[in-house]
Amino acid sequence: MAQRSLQSWSHMPPSTTSSFPRPVIVEDEPLIALDLHAALCAVGAGIIAATDAAEALRLIRRNEISAAVIDVKLGNRDSGEICQALFHRRVPFLFYTGHAHADLLKAWPEVPVFAKTARTSEVVACIATLVR
Repeated sequence: MAQRSLQSWSHMPPSTTSSFPRPVIVEDEPLIALDLHAALCAVGAGIIAATDAAEALRLIRRNEISAAVIDVKLGNRDSGEICQALFHRRVPFLFYTGHAHADLLKAWPEVPVFAKTARTSEVVACIATLVR
């Protein structure tokens, strides 16, 4: 049930009433994605979401996004290709991960990193700062 709901968010129309950024959530764990989604919706963000790299890359190409919350590991792949796509589109992003020592973090030392134990309000505040 949660998986179906999560996938439906990736097809939500953009929010037209919010002044908050429109982030993309790239997370393969449904409960964590739901938590992020709720926190971002609470501040009026128009969310799109992806559960794997291919879907994330498709969303990045086809949508105007202002920021991204990226899980370092998506299944057995890292999110390096997603980071490259965001970088080339000049979209700021942060890592929200349970893999604090992943090699990908070393490749992007300037990107903010939040452990999955961090409060979602901290992630929301960081996104607001990234898009200013």
